[in-house]
Amino acid sequence: MEGSSRQSDGEFGRFLDIALGSCGETIYHLILARDLAIIDMDSYQELRKGHKEDLGRGPRLIDSLRSKANR
Repeated sequence: MEGSSRQSDGEFGRFLDIALGSCGETIYHLILARDLAIIDMDSYQELRKGHKEDLGRGPRLIDSLRSKANR
């Protein structure tokens, strides 16, 4: 995972933010590939499912790191 070897939770959280941004950009490219018929609907849906799972976990981990830092 991007940033996992960083020395502090703050640095790790920053890299998680970057990774989530990259995930959002990838979703745009998936939509474009679907709309241009580069990938079929089944492939698109399977890939989107994986991204939804990643987008669900990422913010929770970032929130956990932030609340840990605020203790």
